[in-house]
Amino acid sequence: MANYYLPSKINAYLRRLLLNYDHSGPKELASILKHGRIAVSPDTNRSYNFGQENFGHTVVIFLPPEHIAPISMKKQAELGERLREDLQECARGFEDEYVATVRMELEDEHDFLFDVSSSLIGPPPTDPDSLSFWTPGHVRLFISHRDSYKREAKALGNALAEFGISCFVAHDTIEPMESWQHQIEKGLETMEVFLALVTDDFHDSVWTNQEVGFAKAFNIPIICLKLPVAPKGFIAEKQALAGDIARPEHSANEIYKLLAEKVGRRDVLQAGVIAAFCESPSWTDTRIRFDRMEALIKKLSKDDVAKIQKAFNTNDQLHRAAYLYYGSKFLKFLTRTTGKQFKLDKGTLSEVETEADDIPF
Repeated sequence: MANYYLPSKINAYLRRLLLNYDHSGPKELASILKHGRIAVSPDTNRSYNFGQENFGHTVVIFLPPEHIAPISMKKQAELGERLREDLQECARGFEDEYVATVRMELEDEHDFLFDVSSSLIGPPPTDPDSLSFWTPGHVRLFISHRDSYKREAKALGNALAEFGISCFVAHDTIEPMESWQHQIEKGLETMEVFLALVTDDFHDSVWTNQEVGFAKAFNIPIICLKLPVAPKGFIAEKQALAGDIARPEHSANEIYKLLAEKVGRRDVLQAGVIAAFCESPSWTDTRIRFDRMEALIKKLSKDDVAKIQKAFNTNDQLHRAAYLYYGSKFLKFLTRTTGKQFKLDKGTLSEVETEADDIPF
């Protein structure tokens, strides 16, 4: 078989065209190139021009069902021809090679061309919600720790869960029969915040050092919890929180404040604190979770109030918790964070309507 040069340039030309389509359209072609896998079948057509033999190549774009289904066969042909023309414009410097055809096909694992196809933009990013170890809607925090501190890391992860923070703790999060290294990689790829439990042996581990390197390389916010050792190396510049291994709830509270102030996602974090209160399983937990909510939350939205009201009226661990009634602390909290008045009547929470509420506009 002859040696052809144009097929090796097709992906580069398509990446160039993708930039153009993203900027000025057609957006349909941009979407096709982003979600498709590209394969080139060389020497599928030959033509002669003034005695010179020219070799034409076919470009096949394999698309997932959800991306090829909305495009009619007629439209596929039109878009394929537009791509062929644009590719040929990129390849006009080739004297004896050209793009003969561009066609779109459904992904097919039995097609040998699909086996050698590749994505222009690499593998699609992992959807965090598809991973069982993350709680959808929560802030995703990867806890890097040494094996000897796995119990402490798990306890901290459990404490952070009540703040709307979903934690990846390697020795606890990975499911049986799963490849631990693969799961750790997925956790690192999809994390939003990186937490290093800096114990005396933290920097002696190849794995924790690599995890730190991953977070640095991808610009992930890093929090260091010194227990009590100060961080070294690439994370030495980070101001570390003083942690207490024996009191994970204290460390969780400080991490929450830092996340809310420095990292953002305050809305998600607040939602976690409210959800923990609403789902309180005991009167003791109600006291702890209310105190946390009262200390951390400055303002409640209308939706927040609706969630709290519904939970209070249906969860007897809330409406029968005497602690919430002492000094009207629960009602005072609601008034402070909403500017409205509320009342409790036989264990039922309701808003007090004012004259202003009755004005019909």
